[in-house]
Order: sequence, then C-alpha cells, then structure tokens
Amino acid sequence: MDSSGRGKDPQIARWLWLSLTCWYILLLGGHIYSPDGTVMYRVTQGWVEDGTLDFPVLLDHEAFGGPVSREEDGKVTRRHSKYGLGLSAASVPAYAASRLLSPLATDEEKGIFHTPATMEGPFSWGSHRRVRDPDRRSFRRLWYKVGRDRFDDAFGAFLVTWTNGALTAGTCALLFLLLRGLGVGVRVSLGCAVACGLGSPMLHYARTFWAEPLAAFSFTGIAACLVRNARSGDRRDLVGAGGFYGLLVATKIALGILALPLGLALLHSRSWKWRDFLGDVGWITAGAAPGFAGVGAYNAVRFGSPLSTGYSVAVDAWTSPWTEGLLGLIASPGRGLLWHFPLVLVSLWAIRKCQGTSRTLSILAFSGLVTLLGLYCRWWDWGGSWCWGPRFLVPVLPLLYVPVAVALENAEGAQRRAIKAAVGLTALVAINGILVNPHDYYQWLKAIFVTDKEAWAALGIFHHFELLYWDWHFAPLLRWWTFPVRETQLLPAVFSAPGLVAGLYALVLCGVLLGVLRIRRFIPAAVTQSSQ
Repeated sequence: MDSSGRGKDPQIARWLWLSLTCWYILLLGGHIYSPDGTVMYRVTQGWVEDGTLDFPVLLDHEAFGGPVSREEDGKVTRRHSKYGLGLSAASVPAYAASRLLSPLATDEEKGIFHTPATMEGPFSWGSHRRVRDPDRRSFRRLWYKVGRDRFDDAFGAFLVTWTNGALTAGTCALLFLLLRGLGVGVRVSLGCAVACGLGSPMLHYARTFWAEPLAAFSFTGIAACLVRNARSGDRRDLVGAGGFYGLLVATKIALGILALPLGLALLHSRSWKWRDFLGDVGWITAGAAPGFAGVGAYNAVRFGSPLSTGYSVAVDAWTSPWTEGLLGLIASPGRGLLWHFPLVLVSLWAIRKCQGTSRTLSILAFSGLVTLLGLYCRWWDWGGSWCWGPRFLVPVLPLLYVPVAVALENAEGAQRRAIKAAVGLTALVAINGILVNPHDYYQWLKAIFVTDKEAWAALGIFHHFELLYWDWHFAPLLRWWTFPVRETQLLPAVFSAPGLVAGLYALVLCGVLLGVLRIRRFIPAAVTQSSQ
C-alpha cells in the first residue's frame, strides 16, 4: 500500500465534504418528519431565540419528548428534551443562518413548504382511513405548522436539516483521510469514501434529522485520531480521540458503551501492554472531559442532577427477547443489516487482509458493531421505529469500509471485481432508501393494520411493527420500488416559486459542480506524488 503523496489529501477531503454536503441538500424533503427530530429542533430554536433549554409541547402530541418543565392551568405547556444536546447544538449555526436569511424571502415562496403531502397528512393521520393498495395520496404527518403564516418556522426547520448532510459529508471526508493515513491509494480511498456517502445507509440518514449521523461522525473521528497517533505518536491525537468520544456521549448517552470497543482497540494497538494502555486512556479521558462536563451541566439544568439523564422511565423498556432483537437487527426483512448493508460480509472476510493499524480499526469497527447489537437487541423497539434499515447500527458502518479498502487495494482480477460488485450491490440497496418518504409508507402501512386489527390478530399479528419488521411483502427493500407516492424532495416546489430558497439551491448546485471539478483536478497530482 502507498503511504506517500499525502500533500493533496486535505484539499481533496475539503472538496469532497463540499460536494457531498451540497448533493445531500439537493435531495432533502424540506421538513423534519419525526417527533424526535422535531423535539431536537425545538431545543435548537429555543436556545437561539431566548436562551431556554426546554421546548413547547409538540403539535397534537403533548405527551412526547421528556419530563414536564412547565404547566399552566393544569395543562402541560413545555417539556425538557430527554435526548442528548449534541445534534441540537450542532444545528445552531444552521438555525441562526435561517433567522438572518428569512427576511429575504418573497411573498410568492412563503407557501413552498406546505406541499400536498403536508396538506393531506393530518387528515390521514387522524382517520387511519381504510386502504388496500397505495395510491397517490400522501400519509405524511408533521409535528409543526408549515403554512404561509409560519414560513420562518418552516424555513428554520429546513435549514436545520442541512446539518446531517454536512455531518455525513464530514464522516466521508474523515474516512478518506484515515484510509490515506493507512496507506491506501488515493483512488481507492476516495472511491470508498464516496461509496460510504452515496452507496450505504448513510445516504438515507443524511436526509433525516435523527442523531445517528452525528454519532457516525464522532465514531469515525475517533478512528481518524487513532490513525494519526499511530503514525506520529503525538499524544494530542489521543486527546482529539477523547474529544470525539465526548461528542459521541453528548449525542446519545447510551453510546457511551462504545468505550468498550475503543478500549479493546487500544489494547490491541499497544500489544496488550497495560501500562501503555492506561496512559492512552488518561489522554483520551482528558479529551473527553469537556464533553462529559457539558452533558453533566445539561443534565443539571434539565433534571437537577448531573447524573440524571432523563431516561429513567426507559429502564423497564428492555423487554424484547434478545434472540428476536438480534435476529431482527441482523436478518429481518425490514431492518436486517445483511439486507440493507450486504457489504458487511465482504468487510468481515477482508479483516484477514489487515495488519497493524488497519487491523486495530477493524477490531474497533466490528467490536463496535457487536456492542451495538448487544445493546439494542433487548430494546422494546429494536428496529428503531419509522426509519429505514438498522438505524441503531449506523454509527459504526463507515469504519466497516476500512477492511474493504485494504482488501481492494491489494486485490487483483476476479477478486477485485467481486469486491467492486459487492460495493455496487450495496449502493443499489441504498438507493431504495431515498425512493419513498418513510412517513408516507408507514402511515399507509399503519392504516392497513388499524382498519383490520381483528383480522391481523387472528393471524397472530398485534402491532403494525410486526408487519414492518418481519413481513417480506411489506419490506421497504421490495415494496418501495413500486410504491407510487414519490414526494421525497422539496426541489419541485422550490422552482414553482423562485425566491430565496431557489437562490440557495442554485448556490448548492454550484457547490456540487465546483467540488467535483476540484477533486478531479487534485487527483492526478495526488496519484503522481504517490507514485514517486
């Protein structure tokens, strides 16, 4: 493997980040669709607008979100979020930009966020009307208003959804840099980074407002710092790894369990020398301290104690049989990793090609995968609710490209073609994840279940999640290719009313083209340097 010629790598990584970020923005649907995401958006909004850390109750969903923070006349008006502050904090720049830009909007475009899907959704949600086959009506539901009189709010939510695109693109840029740090060639490193961003479940989650993209960015950042440390021996890189770990915990407190695979990887990198390992842990702990302090302060403000996370009510929610959750996360039609990310099999096979630091990262990736499987297989909703694929496993997926890249760099002939075919198959599966808005489909599926509960119960099916997770007939991997509702992008509405948003899209399109052109310019020089 080639370890020279890295001078152009930072520039390539920056342009890769720009082009992927802009590409994700072009694919956005324009709204935040989950109540979880809406809560995190409301926290961002309150923080910027008036410095508060609680949020007003969601539209028609007063019980959702977390502990009560304020009541008026016996009615709950505000709640504290039970979710980590990470994604809400990362979205502050995007929301602040929306406040600066929204006065520039024209009157003609202030209704663009009120699409046919958002108009039809509330009725469909409330009635669960009887349906047998999908039609061109949408079943989408939002937890905030998007009409002309609420343009500022809708525009703020729209810009906030840019955050996950930028974070996912950042993850791909970090993956490119760490692969180059391992000595993988420029073209293979870039190809794997692009495949991760556009040909894996990361593509779907870049268009959502779940916290998983920030978790994936943090976990990949840890790996990138370990690679730098292995190359330079600089302890500051371990501090950086700790900083990313602190961000991971701030994103989702349960992901603190990924300290286990991190510790295992460190032990391997130090040849199981405990003294060196403990020294590394000290530096990483120092880097993680600000993140833990932030989490503790946030907990104290919300719940009165740094150690109270808001998830105490979920202690009794680990009720799924572990065999069901484990089998479901690995092989179920609706959520199985093997179906949604078939490249995992190639990655597992390719570990034998890894040596030194690349083997350390492979250990980090697969032990992280096993850890998350063990954590979530007992969760009552191990499938992650109305999402696509195994959402809870997304944080570790980018690192599964490390052994693939190492194997691809050294493979020839039929073996190399087979690896590329597996990458292509995974990309084809990933395209399925952006064909349909999940809420359109799952509203339709829930309506089918609700209108025939007795019939389904006679078949031993007592919740629409059972259809969603286990029935191939309703599996998104098959059904989404033919599902007729295709309102997945805001783009058509934007061009129907030119104005501020159309101008932003024009800039974004320029960003895609500029990024691609600059990368094409840098690659020959980087390849030439590598060959010298």
